[in-house]
Amino acid sequence: MQKSTALEIIKTFTPGDIERFEDFLKSPFFNKNSNVIRLFNLLKKYSPDYVSSALDKQMMWRELFPDKAYNYGSMKNLIFELKKLAAKYITIDELGRNKLEEDEILVRALGKRNIPKFFINKVSEIEKKYRIENLQNLETELEDYFTYMFKIKWMKHAYLRFYNQRLAKDEDLIAYTALMTGSFIIYTSMYYNNVMAQSLDVNFTPEHNAVVSLVETLKSTSTAEILKAISKFSIAAGKITNLHWLKTKVVMKDASEEDFFQLRDEVYRNTDMLPVLSLKGFLTSIVNSAAMLDSPDINISKERIDALKLRMKKKMIAHDDGRVYLPELLQYFWSASNLNDYEVIEKLIKEHVSKSNNEKKDNVMNCGEIFFCIRDKKFNEALELISTVTPESFMMKVHLRMLKTRCLYMINDYETFLYERDSLNHFLKSSKSLSEKNIRQLKDYFEKVNRMFRLKRNFEGSEFKKLNEEIVSNVNYPVWMREELSVIKIVR
Repeated sequence: MQKSTALEIIKTFTPGDIERFEDFLKSPFFNKNSNVIRLFNLLKKYSPDYVSSALDKQMMWRELFPDKAYNYGSMKNLIFELKKLAAKYITIDELGRNKLEEDEILVRALGKRNIPKFFINKVSEIEKKYRIENLQNLETELEDYFTYMFKIKWMKHAYLRFYNQRLAKDEDLIAYTALMTGSFIIYTSMYYNNVMAQSLDVNFTPEHNAVVSLVETLKSTSTAEILKAISKFSIAAGKITNLHWLKTKVVMKDASEEDFFQLRDEVYRNTDMLPVLSLKGFLTSIVNSAAMLDSPDINISKERIDALKLRMKKKMIAHDDGRVYLPELLQYFWSASNLNDYEVIEKLIKEHVSKSNNEKKDNVMNCGEIFFCIRDKKFNEALELISTVTPESFMMKVHLRMLKTRCLYMINDYETFLYERDSLNHFLKSSKSLSEKNIRQLKDYFEKVNRMFRLKRNFEGSEFKKLNEEIVSNVNYPVWMREELSVIKIVR
């Protein structure tokens, strides 16, 4: 029983879920098998961990049917029924969380059953409730909003043409075609960004992907007229669709810094118009596109931390499950340290890490201590802590190596640094997931620190000028490098 799909689903249930699921099972509309209720009542005794030898199928059978010999087929069918009902429950529960989707299904059913008065009243109610100009508190993703409202307005127009053609207005035709087109662009943008983000993180070639081919075709035509037509239905719909198209443009291969700044500025200009769920997505796109462009004029760490600060201000840093994922926190730590913005790390630890019950919490707290040691110039202590931390991801291994390199520089341990630099080649050879860009950046980081070491030991004016120009001309080099170059110049 412990390896059954039914139990996998039930393990995700909150105390509230358990109570509602029990009511669900007792409803004869959904379940007429009293043995399924008995099986669930037996299971819930072992919540929330569901770890016990008593969960063995034969032992559970004896609890349920003490007077009957064990029947493998009957027990299997009983567990299967429980799985089906658990799956049905989470489907209904999920539908209940998306009222607009539920309304769209109801409108479709009313149309099929030809209940005109209720149909018209319901559609009118939905249109008032979900006006596109007032979506700040929308709990549905924008792509879903466009899709469901397109279907609702399309069904309204189609039904009224059949029921009473005089009631079928051109404005509804304009509305549903605009929403349909906007939905198409939004979904295309979303999936295109997913493909390009995958190519950023790992060694993945997107050229022959279907959605990439579609975007290339769209790019070769004029989207301005499409966006203008959508804006005739609603200025807000035009702005939202334009934001998604900008989000697509900025991750194209020929994207420019101008494309990035246009997206970033438009997003921050419209933060009060966008629903929380969509704003989170756009902020993520800003950070991802900054990383993909890899421009010396776009500070990736600053874009990530600026986006984080807005998310914290609007209390939308957590994901749908209420958690902030540890690898994400570590990425924030790293970016904040590149900016010497240690207050951000302190706030993240206080508000999110310290309150977490994640089993890896101590590991993340230790990472925070590494940054605080660096802030307080306790570099030897930082090195000791680095040796105790277990990397949570491959990128964390990379960041720890870079932090170690920084500490070695600060304590002027060139010999150990050279050893670390030599081991880097072996590390990179064994890596199958780092992208070429990440490999190049890691090698460049070590190369820059090596040159700084050499200048500190034997200052040479032309080499200092060259290195200084390289670092100053690229805003992505961490603040500490600029600061240390200034120290080298002063003490030479």
